[in-house]
Amino acid sequence: MEKHHYYEFEGFQNVYLEDSFVLEIRESQNEFLLILEVVLTEKHPLYRLPEPHEMYCYKMAMIDFPDIKTIEWDVKNSSKYLDANGENDLGNIDSFFFEGDHYFLMGD
Repeated sequence: MEKHHYYEFEGFQNVYLEDSFVLEIRESQNEFLLILEVVLTEKHPLYRLPEPHEMYCYKMAMIDFPDIKTIEWDVKNSSKYLDANGENDLGNIDSFFFEGDHYFLMGD
């Protein structure tokens, strides 16, 4: 089976998830939704120079998996941390790919 990494997906070509921040995870019986501050690369149409206190250009975004059949967690950590601005920070996405008929997400 061929592995397709997130940066090959439509709409993900000019984002960098590995340094993005997951702010919230919503999970229901038929939907999985991630709310995050995503890093935009310089080639993204919404890119702007980072603010003086920022390392990258960040933009609020959602990754939505509607009409899912199952969610399987190897390890589920429900710990929440506060970032320097006092906002929830659930870590980042270390790896996101599609293989066979499954999406795989790995991270904090």
